[in-house]
Amino acid sequence: MASHLRPVLVPELALVAEWDGRPVGLFLCLPDLNPALRLLRGRVTPLGLLRFLLRRRGADELRVILLGVLPQFRRRGIEALLLQEAFGAIRRLGYRRAELGWIDEENAVTRRAAERWGARVVKRYRMYEAAL
Repeated sequence: MASHLRPVLVPELALVAEWDGRPVGLFLCLPDLNPALRLLRGRVTPLGLLRFLLRRRGADELRVILLGVLPQFRRRGIEALLLQEAFGAIRRLGYRRAELGWIDEENAVTRRAAERWGARVVKRYRMYEAAL
């Protein structure tokens, strides 16, 4: 999967937290290329490809794809450090907005850290279970 992401990956936004040389946490954020892809209108033509490449360089929004820490290493501040490093890089690189996607509403640590950086809840998804 990493080889497929390489063309769009921003190295400063792909972070790995290590404990004694072993990876225990990961943060991955990618530029949102959907506005540039819309310019193709479903067809790859030479002009459309040129429009895409020009618009891609100006991408100023991001999608947080993954933030995770192994269960035995949670509640040690690793999530907060990953977010602090990532959000610092986001600001340094000039991105104006990052969409965090799905954060479990019971995940108070990640929610609080994101809210400290100005994140706000825009949508709330819930799953319900019923016997059929």
